[in-house]
Amino acid sequence: MTRVCVILPCVLGVSLLAGCPEQKDKKVPEWQERGAELLRAGRFDEALQVYNRTIDAEPKNTAAWMFKAAVLGLLGRKEEALDAFDKAAQIDPKCAMAWIGKGGLLSDLRRYAESIEAYDKAQDAEPKIAVAWTGKGFALLKLERIDAAQAQFDQALSMDPSAPDALTGKGFALGKQERYDQAIDCFNRAIESDPKTAGAWLGKGAILIDRGQTQEGMNCLRKAQELGVSQQP
Repeated sequence: MTRVCVILPCVLGVSLLAGCPEQKDKKVPEWQERGAELLRAGRFDEALQVYNRTIDAEPKNTAAWMFKAAVLGLLGRKEEALDAFDKAAQIDPKCAMAWIGKGGLLSDLRRYAESIEAYDKAQDAEPKIAVAWTGKGFALLKLERIDAAQAQFDQALSMDPSAPDALTGKGFALGKQERYDQAIDCFNRAIESDPKTAGAWLGKGAILIDRGQTQEGMNCLRKAQELGVSQQP
């Protein structure tokens, strides 16, 4: 879930600092604009240099540590990214996105119990960021804690009823409970909300194939593969 929780917001240059109280209402500094420009151009190493220079000048700049962590994640340097998110959270413990970023990376590393702890801290810091509930839900799914996972997705959807990732997660939870009609409804709603939600195509395709609707199911799986996903979360 890292791509949803941290990396894409960073590339777009928005949302990454949404849960950081210290950053609210602040004018976007020049270094951040330059870093976002480099990220959008795919020049990740150069963006990292921008953030490192900013940290050298301002060691307690939470935002710089956050962006550095996200870029390190994009570069596949996940342990270093974890360290950077930890530093951001140390500077500003109420920065929910630092905990969300850490939770996503820990899930990528299959450290699900630690991931859940990080998402708990994000929820404590800022209960109204839906992605913290969604991320925890996916980590719980990995531990086969299905009911608890569904409760997390439901909470996220109470904040944003059309959130495609929360709908996808709920679809997988319902599928594991063999509530297939409801699962497909969630996947369809996720796809309607964002047709590029690969996990929804994947989950829908798997259920359709199990039901004998092979051609339609294969079409869904091909769509998921085109979007870069070939296995369930």
